[in-house]
Amino acid sequence: MVFSVIIPVYKVEKYLQKCIDSVLRQTFSDYEVVLVDDGSPDDSGIICDENAARDSRIKVIRKKNGGQASARNAGVSAAVGDYVIFLDSDDMIQSSDFFQKLHDQFTSCPELDIVAYHYCKYYDDTGKRGPAVCGCRNPPASSELPAVLKYLISRDGFFCSAWSKAIRRNLLAANRIVFSPDLNCEDMDWYYQVLQKARRMAVLDESFILYRQRSGSVTSIAGEKSLRDYLFTLDKWSRILGGFLPGTKEEAMYAALAKLYCNLLIGYSRSSAEWALRYRDEIKALAPLLRLTWNPRARKMAWVYRAVGFRGVVGILKVLNRCRH
Repeated sequence: MVFSVIIPVYKVEKYLQKCIDSVLRQTFSDYEVVLVDDGSPDDSGIICDENAARDSRIKVIRKKNGGQASARNAGVSAAVGDYVIFLDSDDMIQSSDFFQKLHDQFTSCPELDIVAYHYCKYYDDTGKRGPAVCGCRNPPASSELPAVLKYLISRDGFFCSAWSKAIRRNLLAANRIVFSPDLNCEDMDWYYQVLQKARRMAVLDESFILYRQRSGSVTSIAGEKSLRDYLFTLDKWSRILGGFLPGTKEEAMYAALAKLYCNLLIGYSRSSAEWALRYRDEIKALAPLLRLTWNPRARKMAWVYRAVGFRGVVGILKVLNRCRH
């Protein structure tokens, strides 16, 4: 078995069939689909069973509701494929040759641990697709992790999302890498664990995933729990990687934290609640992450930060946010 596709399922009866159909349309057929019914109270479980009855490559796991992290962990534990692909149950694969191109990439370099790829936003209310995010042209010939990470970071193509890359399953199993059920933003810490153990990586310069933007929903780290998770992850990995040597994987991983710190500042600027003030000093203390400005967003943020300081940056971000709305 080459690929195991892990799909957590919870309250997605409106979207699940389209997600499954996009997998079953793949021309490359050596894969399994692991549907993890995370105690869904709607008809999602019935949809899972109906699909499993029609296609032997689909298996259904049922568990008590524990959130996306625990559902993904359960799926990986049940997987038997050489490589793991994560897919959110309201998203879709937009091309039928996705698995074939992944297989070709892994076959061309058997030492690869990770293959990353791009996505398009899919707007639920209009059915329209946005442009590719991020279209990184001419990926590096080298698959050594420091070179690939520097390439992605410098082109704003570094993403922690689990669904934007395929991972060698043995890398996860041998190093006991799992998603933390205690984190809302679990992808960041998980991906840094993956990078810490990985050696080689490639990038497919194509957009394969349709990332659904549901009407009325906003992806944000403005909530207190998510903001705390960002703080935890940035503080943890800045301490682990702070002693990096130039030209190493650790330097590249540290440089990627600068973009995540920018995301934290943007999320914090959108938080008008009184509780947000309690985290001001902790967020400000992480400003040294901006010392490596490989990422274009981090480069701009660092320049503004030097000019106007923490309070000025937050004030400017608040104004920009109001102008956008």
